[in-house]
Amino acid sequence: MLAWAGRQNTKISIELCSADAIRDLNRTYRGIDAATDVLTFPSGMEDQADWPLGDIAICAEVASAQAKLRRVSFAQECAFLTIHGILHLLGYDDESPEELRRMMAATREVLRRMNIELEEDWFSIYRQEEVSLEQR
Repeated sequence: MLAWAGRQNTKISIELCSADAIRDLNRTYRGIDAATDVLTFPSGMEDQADWPLGDIAICAEVASAQAKLRRVSFAQECAFLTIHGILHLLGYDDESPEELRRMMAATREVLRRMNIELEEDWFSIYRQEEVSLEQR
């Protein structure tokens, strides 16, 4: 995926964390006092090809709950969240409907290039904010 984006020599750190840990990160860095599925932290050196691109934090509890709702494996959900996080580090966003469409198109292209075939409803629970942890 990074080679496709022209960043094959870069590094990314990915950490699985608890709901409490990601809630603390979300509160500290985004002002949102809630757990979420994935957070990204760009290095600030995105324009330098050989520097780390950034960090990705994936909440294992939220990923597990979303995997059950999507009827996919935990590994598939974590793969999706990793792709989502990397796209954020590459400059994609999903705040507006147009940005979300662009990010979803990029996500589908990455999955296609990786020969991953998934049901369309894979994308139905795109933002964790739409499904609270309590509903899981």
